[in-house]
Amino acid sequence: MGLAVKPIALEEFDIVISRASINKPTVREFMRRISKVGPRPGYIMLRNTGEFYSR
Repeated sequence: MGLAVKPIALEEFDIVISRASINKPTVREFMRRISKVGPRPGYIMLRNTGEFYSR
């Protein structure tokens, strides 16, 4: 639509996945893809993008 985007701040966010879903093929594929994608315009990929944390 030709709308301009003016960044005003950096944001960091996490994706939360239940333990019951972590080994589902679609979730594993999503995690594989997110860890290999390059930064998009206006985004910064952190060093730990794609890492798994568990509690």
